[in-house]
Amino acid sequence: MGDEKLLTEIFAKNIRKIRKNNHLTQKELAEKLGVGISTVSDWEKAKKMPRAGVIEKISNEFKITKSSLFEDLEKNEIENTLVQPQVLSDREQELLDLFRSLSDKDQYELLMIAKLKKNQSQERSTTNEK
Repeated sequence: MGDEKLLTEIFAKNIRKIRKNNHLTQKELAEKLGVGISTVSDWEKAKKMPRAGVIEKISNEFKITKSSLFEDLEKNEIENTLVQPQVLSDREQELLDLFRSLSDKDQYELLMIAKLKKNQSQERSTTNEK
């Protein structure tokens, strides 16, 4: 097997493991990285390699070295390079579960409402400081 093919296979295994260990769907990973879902699928099937900018995003998002994405690491080694999931409060988990159960359109609308509420809260605190 050529070096490029071997690296592609290693990357495919590692990105799939990282995604699953962080409880992400291919769609969620694609959204985090600003790529299409088919791109993530192609990576995991070792059909394509990500561009340098995306490798940088993966490294930053999951707090891992870029080189570790291309190393044939044992299971425990790759898991040690992963960000430990943040523990959510019951309220945060409920909100996340509800959000995930919504359609894309409803998720977008809820996000807009949340941003509006955040802006209103910031404006109130700025006004109170004066």
